[in-house]
Amino acid sequence: MSRLPIRQYISYLADNAKKYKTFNKQLVVGELAGIAAGLLVAELAIAIALDEAGVSIASSAADYLAALAGFLTIFYFDSRGQFIQLSRGKRVQKVCTMALRLWPSVAAADIVFILVRPYVQYLLLGANIEAGITSIIAHFVAFAAFNLTAIFSRSLMDFWQSTKKKKNNSSPAS
Repeated sequence: MSRLPIRQYISYLADNAKKYKTFNKQLVVGELAGIAAGLLVAELAIAIALDEAGVSIASSAADYLAALAGFLTIFYFDSRGQFIQLSRGKRVQKVCTMALRLWPSVAAADIVFILVRPYVQYLLLGANIEAGITSIIAHFVAFAAFNLTAIFSRSLMDFWQSTKKKKNNSSPAS
């Protein structure tokens, strides 16, 4: 008798924990770059007298773009060893292709981040909390939602592909 799908999924997670810990590390490094950029831009935006919405949008954009750049950088350094025999150009191309394959599993997390961070910062700015502090709080709230969504969606996609592959390999040839 086969195990329940939830138990199979939990077993899959346990068997592949290292992969998801590495993915989490890559996300965290990206987010550290994002938080620094978001904080800097929030402080600059307040200094030039932008309103709450302007500060929120500008610092959120800087946060997101820096997080993406940080993630791609650490992803490249973690993945390039798999293609060390290739020339630098081919290696960069292969790693970028791998990163693009993550896009479907991270798209929902991106949407969550893009919606949550400016909204949380806007609410906090409306409560007259200092811009830098609102940037940090909004970032951590949005990052928690992003990270959970990204890891969960990636692991579900990987599990589904693994299950599909096992079924295809176990079906009798016609």
